[in-house]
Amino acid sequence: MLEVRSGCFEEAEFMVKDCLEVYFATGRLWATLIQMKNSKATTEADFRLVHETFKQALREIPKSGEVWCEGARLCLSQHPMNPFFSLTDAEKYLLFAIQFTP
Repeated sequence: MLEVRSGCFEEAEFMVKDCLEVYFATGRLWATLIQMKNSKATTEADFRLVHETFKQALREIPKSGEVWCEGARLCLSQHPMNPFFSLTDAEKYLLFAIQFTP
């Protein structure tokens, strides 16, 4: 997070991916990776990559409230290139997040 706060996004993403090699069942790391990818998404392909990262995180750690919150963030993005915008899905994901991380 220090790299993110310093604006060193590429280094931060590299570090998160590197940490996930060892700590693959850490929801906070997955949530950080999803958030970083989502923050720079501008094309439909970018948003699809965010969604794929979200699905991958759920395969590794399906009960992480932080991961579900990032899925909701993706669904709440009204960017015109985001094919995953859905208030219904965002609400569903937030309800999962509350169950798993009260």
